[in-house]
Amino acid sequence: MAPKPSILFISLTTFKGMGGIEKFNRAFLKALQELPSPPSVRGLSVHDTECNPAYFNPAHYTVAKGNKLKAILQALLQASQADTIILGHINLAIIGLLIKWRYPSKKIWLVAHGIDVWDQQTGVKKRLLQTVDKIIAVSEYTRQTMAASNAIALDKINLLHNCIDPYFHYPTNLQKPAYLVERYHAAGRNILYTLTRLAAGEKYKGYDVVIESLPQLKEKYPNILYIIGGKADEEERNRVQALIEKHQVQDHVWLTGFIAEEELVDHYLLADVFVMPSKGEGFGIVFIEAAACGTPVIAGNKDGSVDALKHGLLGELVNPYEPKEIEQAIINSIETRAKGMELARLTHDFFHFDNYRAQLLHILTAGNHR
Repeated sequence: MAPKPSILFISLTTFKGMGGIEKFNRAFLKALQELPSPPSVRGLSVHDTECNPAYFNPAHYTVAKGNKLKAILQALLQASQADTIILGHINLAIIGLLIKWRYPSKKIWLVAHGIDVWDQQTGVKKRLLQTVDKIIAVSEYTRQTMAASNAIALDKINLLHNCIDPYFHYPTNLQKPAYLVERYHAAGRNILYTLTRLAAGEKYKGYDVVIESLPQLKEKYPNILYIIGGKADEEERNRVQALIEKHQVQDHVWLTGFIAEEELVDHYLLADVFVMPSKGEGFGIVFIEAAACGTPVIAGNKDGSVDALKHGLLGELVNPYEPKEIEQAIINSIETRAKGMELARLTHDFFHFDNYRAQLLHILTAGNHR
């Protein structure tokens, strides 16, 4: 009997954060170990401190706890026992090149997410792109953009959309949760919602454009409330607060800070519209989570958000550089797009974990796949 194929998946973080890349990594590991006739899979993380057994077997997962030298040594050691090494981020380029140098016959794959690979790469990252055997891109936008910028043949880049977390609680009741209505004094108010990290180095999410639209929107909807969820660094929080004060919408914006995982679905349900007209989204898992809760979604049309919204089937795509277009999309959504189980059902069908696992199996077993 031939030995089972073996895979080593190396990530920066998988279980330490709640961002889109971490969510992808968790689903990816879970899908790998649950494939029919699953390969032998091991995981290694540079920054994780633990492994969640709901997603992956901790006995097969190594955490370097931020010790980069340990991560490199463990990667070289474990790569000796693997047929294929999959790098979860291009910032792992050095590890990938060291493995290829030490074990030239090993297959090296790379997962490509978003702005990290859109521009022309240089140095070790450029060398890695020239070296890898296969690339998995989370959106067609990322696939096309990185191929054009880095002269990569499109048939080398496989498309694997993100999925909704396998433990996501799909709501059966689309009513607004009473405890959140009370918390935000939201009774009778039109609720806009964005969920994202507020970081000074990532000014492409579009929430500032929504804030700038509020003076006009509140003329039509005097009780409008814009809830922005997610952790903020001090510099960005100060910038956003100054923007709120500049436009005199202090009574119409609520910065929540970190939102606990057990409240994520309830916040989507609270919203009348989920709006995030981003200019730099690799995919945007928050869009499909919101849509899976039946909440109308507005996203930008210049990035991977197009894939998440199925080219407008699951929400409204707008030019993120046109504030008036964003404002009109918000009005359209408030006026005409009620919450709907049909939207939730469609999103479930497109992005359920079972479909994701089947797509991953196809990539692993059928060669290059678009």
